[in-house]
Amino acid sequence: MTAAISPARRRTVARLLQGLAFAYSVFLVIATHHPRPSDLFGHRLPGDKTLHVAAYTMLGLLVAAVAAARGGWSIRQAALIMAGLAVFAACDEFTQPWFGRDGDPLDWVCDCLGIAAGVLAIAAVVAVVRWRRRSQVAAQ
Repeated sequence: MTAAISPARRRTVARLLQGLAFAYSVFLVIATHHPRPSDLFGHRLPGDKTLHVAAYTMLGLLVAAVAAARGGWSIRQAALIMAGLAVFAACDEFTQPWFGRDGDPLDWVCDCLGIAAGVLAIAAVVAVVRWRRRSQVAAQ
């Protein structure tokens, strides 16, 4: 049987993930608003839509992981995270033309697909962990 994570360790993990999520959000805003992304990342990048899905999958993973680490994970919380990040992504797309970039509604759709993938991945992990804990308790 595995030992439960102490509340102090849970808070520490949540704070670490929160810092990573914040830093990644800042990086994402800079990367999506830089007039020439190839200056930042080189010319060998995957397709634009693939980048949007991948970038926002990571953001969804990080933000959902913060919520899960804090405890009390629920479907409602997952939905709120997805909605909040979808608004963040819409603002990201809306403001890009101010920096010489194109704001594309299809990019936002790809952002939302990535957000859903990241949040759902954490939801699956939480479900498996809860199932294992229930199984261990029932076996005692």
